[in-house]
Amino acid sequence: MQFAPPLAVARPSAPPVSRVGGAARVRVVWWAALVVLTVLVDACGGDDSGWGRGFGGGGRKRIGVALPSRALPFYQAVEAGLRAAARRARYELVVVDANLDPAAQRTQVEGLVQQRVDAIVVAPIDTLAIVPAVERANSARIPVFSVNLAPSGGRIVSHVQSDHVGTGRIAAEYLAAFLGDRGEVAIVTRPGVPWLREREQGFRAALQAHRGVRIVDSIDAGSSRARGLELIEPMLRARRETDGIFAVDDASALGAYDAAMARFRADLLIVGTDPSSDALQFIHNEGPFKATLVQQPRRMGEQLIELAVRHFDDEPVAPRVLVPVRLVNVDSLRAARQPAPARR
Repeated sequence: MQFAPPLAVARPSAPPVSRVGGAARVRVVWWAALVVLTVLVDACGGDDSGWGRGFGGGGRKRIGVALPSRALPFYQAVEAGLRAAARRARYELVVVDANLDPAAQRTQVEGLVQQRVDAIVVAPIDTLAIVPAVERANSARIPVFSVNLAPSGGRIVSHVQSDHVGTGRIAAEYLAAFLGDRGEVAIVTRPGVPWLREREQGFRAALQAHRGVRIVDSIDAGSSRARGLELIEPMLRARRETDGIFAVDDASALGAYDAAMARFRADLLIVGTDPSSDALQFIHNEGPFKATLVQQPRRMGEQLIELAVRHFDDEPVAPRVLVPVRLVNVDSLRAARQPAPARR
């Protein structure tokens, strides 16, 4: 059984703002910077090559969309991509929000079946609990597409998710290049979470091509910043030759940063994923936190409609589509904060 990851978000929700303090203002600035950055990433990642320009996809369609929670920024971005692509294809969306309740989501998907929508897109909260609803859609001959997590049963036309193996691969290539293909690195893992385990697998596989870079330790920080600090600080004390750390989630990366500062290791190279405003601030400060990987949920939403159009046009579609992630470092942060050139 898998549950939708509450931490798998490319955009943080707006941070709380205190009445005065400068720290709160800085946090707001970096939240805004990430929003700008991910908008640029989404724009660069799109493929508006002409699909759905006419009616395409068998004419007008009603697509049911079952989201875990529209309050989560990740799914807000997925919905934005769905809506942008649906407008181009002239599709109507019927969006339901389960508020992170698996039983409610199952009922909502069954309700979409009763409405006789032309297709259903589901982002499962619980990959097992959603199976009966998917099977009911299958019986009604309604095509089902999934995003982020794949249902554990039933027939899915196509599943769209981030390339988590690619996330680890990009992190490995970045660290290896930064180290000049020579050094010792550690991984902060979370083996019990499938998509985080895939990131570790991608990292390990990519480093096999860089014989001069050795993995000397692996730590499970439980996706906790405090736990990361607790475990990584003694590791750095014992292994002073450690040159870099890859963390499979943001909380662990922040724990690694805290540990590096506690051990006065400004020379350490840290690469994280799914950045928070704190992570962006640390990257901008040009200390140990060098880079992070950002998912593209808006592109996932666009991809789902693109696949639906092709399916309704009786064109073959891939059963699984991986959306690449993007690397964020100090250079891309600075570029995102540059004002747009004035129009002439």
